[in-house]
Amino acid sequence: MGKIISRIYYEINVKLVSPLSVSSGLGENTDSDVLLDGNGKAFVPGSSLAGAMRRYAEQKKEDPGLFGYSKKQDGRMSSLWISDLIFDTDPVITDRDNVKLTDERIAAPGAKFNTEIIETGVAGQFHMEYIRREGEIDYSNLI
Repeated sequence: MGKIISRIYYEINVKLVSPLSVSSGLGENTDSDVLLDGNGKAFVPGSSLAGAMRRYAEQKKEDPGLFGYSKKQDGRMSSLWISDLIFDTDPVITDRDNVKLTDERIAAPGAKFNTEIIETGVAGQFHMEYIRREGEIDYSNLI
């Protein structure tokens, strides 16, 4: 790794305009509960935000780019660190009923399941830090 040339810090403020489902896929209340931290507060992991951003940027995990890459024995760490999304207030969490559909778009046998979601309107923030190093491409114009 080259010497650090610069760091840029960002604070991103968000407000949910649609319901959000973020979970580990496990749950006590439903089949898939909202993620809670050690204090019982809902949050969105930075790794989930990074994955969504990577997907939006259409960067595959094996392709070099802002989010790093991993290809067999080769790879590079991401130039972008992303914190967890922390909400300003306790969000409203509700249950949603769902049904798994087959390829023919009919309900699969025994396919009913329920999930917890975070309702719209809650605000929060997360932080990003872009680190540029000698010899690396400058991605700051993409952020």
